[in-house]
Amino acid sequence: MSPSEFALKNIFIIFDSNILFFPSEIIKVPAGVTDTPHEVIQSPRPLVEPNYAQLLQYTDLPRGGHFQVFEEPKLVADDLRQLVDKIRAQKPNGPIGKLIDGAKDRLGL
Repeated sequence: MSPSEFALKNIFIIFDSNILFFPSEIIKVPAGVTDTPHEVIQSPRPLVEPNYAQLLQYTDLPRGGHFQVFEEPKLVADDLRQLVDKIRAQKPNGPIGKLIDGAKDRLGL
């Protein structure tokens, strides 16, 4: 089954059961979404994008599933670092930048 067929099948299951896994309001803060090939319900980019006003990053990880943080910690950490860098680049003196700088100072990095 192709990823498109899988997504389409899951969409019908979601709508048939009256369960919607996407937010009821558009998310307005900078955000990133990660999808994995073995997730139970995948999040195809065309269905994700309309729900985020500032989707800075959408990543299809090559491996992993529902517990991707435990299955592929390096992939997830690298993806998260990239997203934080993009958020920080938008507002270098914003809260994310200050948080990272403070953590680096405390850790001596």
